[in-house]
Amino acid sequence: MRKLAILISLSFAAFGQTFESASVKLSSTAASSHIVDYPDRFECLYCTVRFLLALAYHIVPPRVIGPDWIVSEAIDVIAAKPPTTTEEEQRLMLKALLAERFHLVVHRDGYYVTAYNLGVAKGGPKAKLANSYAKAESISKMKGPARSISGTLSMEGLAFALQTPLETRVTDATGLPGMFEILLQWSPEDAIAADLPEARFPSLAMALEQQLGLKLNTHEIKIETLVVDSGWETPAGN
Repeated sequence: MRKLAILISLSFAAFGQTFESASVKLSSTAASSHIVDYPDRFECLYCTVRFLLALAYHIVPPRVIGPDWIVSEAIDVIAAKPPTTTEEEQRLMLKALLAERFHLVVHRDGYYVTAYNLGVAKGGPKAKLANSYAKAESISKMKGPARSISGTLSMEGLAFALQTPLETRVTDATGLPGMFEILLQWSPEDAIAADLPEARFPSLAMALEQQLGLKLNTHEIKIETLVVDSGWETPAGN
């Protein structure tokens, strides 16, 4: 893996995918992260290595996994680039810079989680179509034995709102266009099992079918991660 990472880094340089010049050093003062992307210059001040890797590999920061120092140490990066640099070229430049200054060795990995598609239940949808000029507005109550999502939403908007209680990705597969008047009320399964007085609604899956004529279909999705195998905590000299 180390040999492969070095070869990749060298290939970036061979094809000119490096910054014209770059300063990479530990931040001298504590501050809020500051990132500015000028046409001819890239600046990321008081940024973590994890954040920079996320930019370089086009992945959200929580999915970059590695030693504590990739999130505990803050660094300043100021790099010059040609004004014609594309986003993809800049990501390659940033990969090469991080590999060079931190001697980083990384690899891609991932894990599978259950996700949901929101579909139409047998018998058809029960949600009422809203006025064609209605705006997307909703109120969500996500705590306690009685929970709800109400308001005017598209099916895509409802799927997005359902991601909070389900704690995973939900995509709209209903094929239903337009806005709908939504009133979805449910109780968590543990509250129902405990026979709490306030848990007067059915489970989320049952409430979707009974109240809106919708259903949740499960499937597996892969969550991509980036793993830092090794590297230097302090960047090499400029």
